[in-house]
Amino acid sequence: MSDPIKITQVNVDKLELQFPKDGASKNSQGQYVKVRHNKQNLRVVLPTVLAPYGAGLQKDTVNKYSMAIGFDEMENDDSDGRKVKAAYNMLVAINDRIRQLMMDNRDSFFKDASKKDPKKKTPILSDELLAARYKDFLRPREEQADMMYVAIQTRKPNRKNMDKLTAEEIAELGKQFVSLSDDYPLLVDNEGTPIEVNVENLKDVIPWGTRIRPVIELAYLWVTSEKVYPVWTFVHGLRVSSGPSKSFNILKDDDSDDEQMEEANGEDKEEEEEGQEGEEGQDAMDEEEEMAA
Repeated sequence: MSDPIKITQVNVDKLELQFPKDGASKNSQGQYVKVRHNKQNLRVVLPTVLAPYGAGLQKDTVNKYSMAIGFDEMENDDSDGRKVKAAYNMLVAINDRIRQLMMDNRDSFFKDASKKDPKKKTPILSDELLAARYKDFLRPREEQADMMYVAIQTRKPNRKNMDKLTAEEIAELGKQFVSLSDDYPLLVDNEGTPIEVNVENLKDVIPWGTRIRPVIELAYLWVTSEKVYPVWTFVHGLRVSSGPSKSFNILKDDDSDDEQMEEANGEDKEEEEEGQEGEEGQDAMDEEEEMAA
C-alpha cells in the first residue's frame, strides 16, 4: 500500500497515466484509467476542511455515497486559512496536469481525436474542444469558494471469494465502506479512536457542517466516448468536529438540510452514472494488482 502524503508534497511532474492492459478494465460504456504519482496510487492528506453538507446517499441513486469538501476557509488570513489555500492551489495544479495528460494522450482517450475535416484537412476537434471534454473535479460556486466531491465507496466481496459467502454476508459487507486498509478505519475522533461508520449511520456520523481532516485518493479516470471524469474517494479521516458551521441557520429544519445535501450530492448526476460504470473497471484492475503482488 502506498502511504498518503501531504497534498503540498505532490509533484505534478511525477503524475502519469496507466491505461488498462487488456479488456478487463474496459466495457461497452468506456474505460478506466489510473493516475499514478511516483509509480504509486495518489493518496493525499488535506488540512482540516469543511464538509458543508455532511456525507450521505447521492440523490436518485442506490447504494452510492459521497461527501462535498469546501475550501471557504482559505479566505481566512491565519495559519489554517493558509494551509487550506496551499492545498487548494495544489489541487488546481493536479487538475490542470491531468487535463494536460489527457490532451497529450488524446488518441488513447478518444477515437475521434485525430479525425480531420476532409475539405479543410484540419482536425475536426480543436484543442479547445478536446480540453472541454475533461470534467474538472473542482466545482465553482456562486459567491463561495470551490468545492469538490469525493465518493465513499461501499465494500464488495472479492470475486474469488464470492462463492464462499452467503447472501446475508454479502449484504452485510455492502453496508460497510472501503477505507485506506484494514488497519485504518474510515474515520477516527480527536483521540484516535475509530468511529463506527456504515450506510445506516453515515449521515449522523458526518452531519451537515462537519470539520474533517480527510485522506483522499484519486481512484481513477472514467473515460467515455466524449468525457473524462476524475473520481476521488474518501478513504480515511480525522473528524475534528461534527455539527453546524458558523453559517448554520437554526431556522432551517432537518428536511431542508437533507434536501440541500441531496441537491449538492446529486448535482452532477451524469457523472455519477458514468462513474458507477467505471467501478467495474476498478474492481478488475484491483484484482490484477493483487495477483501481481
